[in-house]
Amino acid sequence: FRESLYIPLGGIGVSDTVKQAIDETPADKRWMHAYTYSGHPTCCAVAVANIKIIDEEGLVQQAAEMGNRLHEGLHTMDDMDHVGNIRGIGMMAGVELVEDKATKQPFPAAAKYGARVGQELMKRGLYTRMRGDTICLAPPLITTADQIDRIVEAVRESLKAVE
Repeated sequence: FRESLYIPLGGIGVSDTVKQAIDETPADKRWMHAYTYSGHPTCCAVAVANIKIIDEEGLVQQAAEMGNRLHEGLHTMDDMDHVGNIRGIGMMAGVELVEDKATKQPFPAAAKYGARVGQELMKRGLYTRMRGDTICLAPPLITTADQIDRIVEAVRESLKAVE
């Protein structure tokens, strides 16, 4: 029997109001969660090294620039018949597909429109998540301008193929 060992690291951000409520709750009444490997020094060392790389390589600024490029590219499809809404922030974007653009009426489930678009995206080498009839995009921070342009073109071509 072999077992895998993962040493994930995560975090959450909370508002000052939530932090204050946590701080003011007696320790024996606080919600607590943890795993036996929480706070593992290996993951913490990797996280510190990763933050250093993100900082040294300017990936936050690059992501902001590439996010703008992604959204600008996607918005060139605003006039396509079945594009109902394009939304997102930074490197995350959603392209909502609708049957009727004017009313934002969704496709009937039986139409499987999103699934068909997803298949076309894969044919073009873009593997992404479809949530019903919404194309969900979240390329990595290191995505280049050429790759952003390829993503946008794959979305455009896929929508045209299904129309």
